[in-house]
Amino acid sequence: MGMVLPWMTLALMLLLTATAFHFVKSESEALALEKFEFRKTEILEDIDQRMIAYTQALRGGLGLFRASELVTRSDWRAYVETQLLNELFPGIQGIGYTEWVRPEERATYEARIQSEGFGGFAIRPAGDREIYSSIIFLEPFDVRNRQAFGYDMYSEETRRRAMALARDTGEVAISGKVTLVQEISADVQAGFLMYLPYYGHATTPDNLAKRRSISVGFVYSAFRMRNLMEGILGPGLPNVRLEIYDEDEISDDALMYTSQRAAPDETPLFVRTEQMTIGQRPWTLRISSLPEFEKLLDPQKSYIVLIAGIFSSLLFFSVIWSFARTRQRAQELAEEMTVALNEHSQELARSNEDLEQFAYVASHDLKAPLRGIDNLATWIEEDLGDKLDGESRENMHLLRGRVRRLETLLTDLLNYSRARRVESPVETAVMSELIKTSWTLLNTANRMTLELDLDLESDTVDIQVSALEQVLGNLFANAIKHHDKDRGTVFLSVTEQPDGYEFIMADDGPGIPPEHRERAFQMFQTLRPRDEVEGSGMGLSIIRKLIERIGSDITIEDRSGGRGVQFRFIWPKVPVAPTSYGLRN
Repeated sequence: MGMVLPWMTLALMLLLTATAFHFVKSESEALALEKFEFRKTEILEDIDQRMIAYTQALRGGLGLFRASELVTRSDWRAYVETQLLNELFPGIQGIGYTEWVRPEERATYEARIQSEGFGGFAIRPAGDREIYSSIIFLEPFDVRNRQAFGYDMYSEETRRRAMALARDTGEVAISGKVTLVQEISADVQAGFLMYLPYYGHATTPDNLAKRRSISVGFVYSAFRMRNLMEGILGPGLPNVRLEIYDEDEISDDALMYTSQRAAPDETPLFVRTEQMTIGQRPWTLRISSLPEFEKLLDPQKSYIVLIAGIFSSLLFFSVIWSFARTRQRAQELAEEMTVALNEHSQELARSNEDLEQFAYVASHDLKAPLRGIDNLATWIEEDLGDKLDGESRENMHLLRGRVRRLETLLTDLLNYSRARRVESPVETAVMSELIKTSWTLLNTANRMTLELDLDLESDTVDIQVSALEQVLGNLFANAIKHHDKDRGTVFLSVTEQPDGYEFIMADDGPGIPPEHRERAFQMFQTLRPRDEVEGSGMGLSIIRKLIERIGSDITIEDRSGGRGVQFRFIWPKVPVAPTSYGLRN
């Protein structure tokens, strides 16, 4: 491989760094997307709930008509005033009542309204039609709403379709995009109307023909779109843009509302298009993120990963390069000396010895780049001192924690890869001493107690000692590490069977829920956050791999008789001539 290996190693490390960078960056974007989706859902729910409330206000007006023999103008004003429109229903232009007028009744109808003090009253627009509608009540009866007094909404096509739909279905219906007759200033807004049919004192008929024949009029509301949305969502939407289009078409003609105009060169990071139905008419809502929202993304973590990854890659490359260059040089020197000067063989041997020593040191120091990153992070914290804000300081601690976790992970990965390759010879051992030795090495804090129960024909057994020690060590370490009390007990029983030894190890710790037990054996899996319990999440996977190597299996069970978890496995007897092990002590 020569000098190719360092470059291959550098390329691999940089690839892993790029992968980690994109992973962290994707996580940051995923979090931003989650916030965006939450904001989108919040907007849709606010609009839906407010429109339901407006519908209820109309139904209240309908109830007034059904419960009264005659609703007067003052009755209607009193009803609307009790609704507290400005406080409870901001955005609504007014609540009114419009009724049908037949052509032969028109003159009498206009004269009656004129006699009530409205001398210039007439149904508008003028002209002969098969049927008229007339807005007779509209509160608050302010300057804008007076423009609608006497207006025949059925004469205009968009309003007519909505009125006919409400009359024919007996349900609330809204119109398409219109310009309200109340628009009397330069601030002209898109609008729409909401209609609820009134069939007199009768309940809603159950067939179309009757609904058409007995229809009397409509309780209705008029809305100016920008006023409505600001009443629902507040003046200006922070971080996102909302556009509402009439029906399915997204075009300037169908645009009813936009919280702000988009810049020509603006490309939002997130855009969602949703449809919702209000009063039997679809609206298309397009919600897009603004630059202010995209600033919420946290690129700092991904760039810390990128910089640290490049730095560690270069350090690792320099070590491998140095090692490969020295090895290449030593090989070249050895070849030259072998061909040219046999008398220098002793010197060549010393060179090879130096080379082996270098190889050992280099291998031992492979973790130095990781320690370098940890030191660098410490120096940065010390140099910056109080200049680091809380989040940046937390990120530096996070970086150092990840470096230490990677060192542990490298060790566990090595143990995992060796689990099926390293031979474990059969040796003669004293089972109780083997178990107690493994326990003593791990229970250094003496906060745990081991209760041992052996049911063996003989305490001296022929067994694969090193593999069993590794399994027991990992199980003991797992029980000690994850115990949630200051003191605890580990229970281990070993029962001899015809074909092997049954090991049952239990503890009185927090246990492992049944739904997580299979996942616990997978690589890199921990049931508690690594910030609470440090570990690579590979202990149980190493155990399973070792036990599968000897042709057995391990299971997790509820601990019989109390709190905690229980592991069970069979260690087979191996009919192989043993080597001597530790009848020591």
